[in-house]
Amino acid sequence: MQIDQDNVLGVRHALQFQADQMQVALFDARKAVDQPPCGADPVSIEAAQAFDEKILQIIAVHEAHRLEIVGAVDRLRDAALEYGYTDQDIENSFARELPGIQQRHADALAARAASA
Repeated sequence: MQIDQDNVLGVRHALQFQADQMQVALFDARKAVDQPPCGADPVSIEAAQAFDEKILQIIAVHEAHRLEIVGAVDRLRDAALEYGYTDQDIENSFARELPGIQQRHADALAARAASA
């Protein structure tokens, strides 16, 4: 996608929303770590530890991806400033566009659920 003065704010807002959603999901996922074993037997204990390690690995991969998105958001902010937008313009634009971004997100989730 080519970023220009006409779409820089919209792309930034969509990525910011995505990063925010990922942060919430990752916070919730971290709460799932350290689940107790199903039983007191050695297999259950080892399995619980292995699952926790795998969950932490998966969370780390997604956190790295989220940080890449945050970096892109920061670079898009810098680009918007170079295009002549102010921080206030960026903030106001996000407030205006957020309901639409949230609706598109909800529509995508509903479509995914309907096709499952």
